[in-house]
Amino acid sequence: MKPSPYSSACIKRDGTSPGRGHNPEAGTGSAEQARLIPQALRGDATARARPKRRGTGKVAIKRASGQPTGRVQPRWRGTAPVRHRYGNGGRMCPRSERSKSLYRCGKNKGVMTTDAHATGITIDIPRYHDVWMDNELKTVEKDIFFQFTGNPFVDAGIWAICEWCKKERPEDLDTDDLRMMIGDIVPLYLTPAWSKNLYSIFPNNPITNPSVEDKKGSMSKFLNDLLHEITPITNEGSGNCISCGRRIVKTVRTKTEIPLLGSGSLVNYFPNGQSGADYCPACTFAVQFSPLIFYSCRKLLLLHSNSVKVMRYWAKRAIQDIRRQMIERDYGGCFNENFKNPRNALFHIIQDIVLGYDERWSEENPSIILYHFTNYNQGPDLDLYYLPTQVFRFLTYVRQHERYHQWIQIVRRGYINVDLNKVKEEGDYRDKMNVVYNNLLTGESIVKFFIDHEGRKVLGNWDLLSYYLKEVRNMEAKRLETIKRVGDELADYIKETENLKRLTQLEQARNYGTLRNILRFIITDRIRKCADKPLFSLDEYVEDLFPDGYMNWKETQDLLLFRIYETLHTWLVEQERSGLELIEESSTEEITVEE
Repeated sequence: MKPSPYSSACIKRDGTSPGRGHNPEAGTGSAEQARLIPQALRGDATARARPKRRGTGKVAIKRASGQPTGRVQPRWRGTAPVRHRYGNGGRMCPRSERSKSLYRCGKNKGVMTTDAHATGITIDIPRYHDVWMDNELKTVEKDIFFQFTGNPFVDAGIWAICEWCKKERPEDLDTDDLRMMIGDIVPLYLTPAWSKNLYSIFPNNPITNPSVEDKKGSMSKFLNDLLHEITPITNEGSGNCISCGRRIVKTVRTKTEIPLLGSGSLVNYFPNGQSGADYCPACTFAVQFSPLIFYSCRKLLLLHSNSVKVMRYWAKRAIQDIRRQMIERDYGGCFNENFKNPRNALFHIIQDIVLGYDERWSEENPSIILYHFTNYNQGPDLDLYYLPTQVFRFLTYVRQHERYHQWIQIVRRGYINVDLNKVKEEGDYRDKMNVVYNNLLTGESIVKFFIDHEGRKVLGNWDLLSYYLKEVRNMEAKRLETIKRVGDELADYIKETENLKRLTQLEQARNYGTLRNILRFIITDRIRKCADKPLFSLDEYVEDLFPDGYMNWKETQDLLLFRIYETLHTWLVEQERSGLELIEESSTEEITVEE
């Protein structure tokens, strides 16, 4: 136990204080004087009162019938000013130090005097030695055992531990948290459903190895041994761990401890012909808890992102599912929502995170990768799906858009071989291939899904479509404005001339040459009618309408039709109701394409 920093004290009741450098005799005076010193100042357990702080920089001493009460209770009130005189210079204590006035004094010889003029009592505390309340006066550096590494399996384990222990940052984790993880999670892993999942994650570990009889004891010993080998991270520390790079590796690891590594016999798989990979005990320990935030989708899905918000909310969802399993005693293994298609599952996960948590997601710029893998002994496999940052921002924008319900229709139109008029539930088709999702992942256009050609109507509006084109397709604003203007001019031309034949021809164009000739005929018609301005200039044709020539001409056609349908929607509905028949013949004789 540390000695009390206060070797002696003198209490005077006449309102005076000893002079500078006063050093009272050993024993601190009478017993009553000793009782008047607060417990926090005297360092023993005999006092019955503790100093109380009220926050105004004033001190008063409680009195009863004109005599001291036997308890000194400094309280911050508006009574008397407090003066702090240090023996080593007598300087005034700055305001920032006043809240600690009864706990601090000079480290050297001399006294600190607190004058409480309203009560006439002065407390003198001599000789402060720098042994008092190290936690109060010094910044004690807490040992740090974990920091994010960029390794998806290690980071997944760290996030699982943080969420289970309800810690905001990995730097806040301590050894008690890690011991708690062992005690809580080992019994969970021993349940049949979780043990089945572990065969595809940690083959031949103490739980999945059939030759191990005491599985709980062996698994607990394995984790405790790792825990005892974990050393804190230091600023000067460096090592050969291929995950964190902060610690020295003494024992190499194989696929039994780290998923998707080779086995010890495949020495050609590892650097330097060694029998395993260099993972330190801390990183190996974290990986053992990564299954807590895996997602079951035929194989297993691991979500990894540089966004703290995305990872925290994903870990929260997965851990909530595990706690539900424990409460209901209905153990189902890794988080499972019965998805079988990993691409569709990825968009489902992102949508749930964006919808479920009220954040400024539009300001996030996350990089998200989905690892679809199995570490099963007889056929390890891995597929990667990368969600571009631009796609994430577009999805968050769509969520807040007034036409969000129409975006849902756009996504549903992307499913292949699905009759949406016959299906009753989402579960009947959500595992089918979805072209909208696939194109968003691969960078291909989804403009055609914004258009219902049969009904000659659009889904969404130009604002939603243009945001997709700018954010995801990186289309320049000038090109967008030109396409919008040309689309409006074509709509005005069709409405004024009631020449629905030209609209049909625009719809039925099957190649770049045909579309180009249709536009040429429309330009000729406009010249005959003495149009004020040309449909477009040569520069606009080359730079904005068809900047890649015959490549990507289909996207330009879809954009022009989108704008025409959006502008003429009401008029087209009226024409249909009036019984006006649309001309379906495309007059292929007069529209010829030179091959």
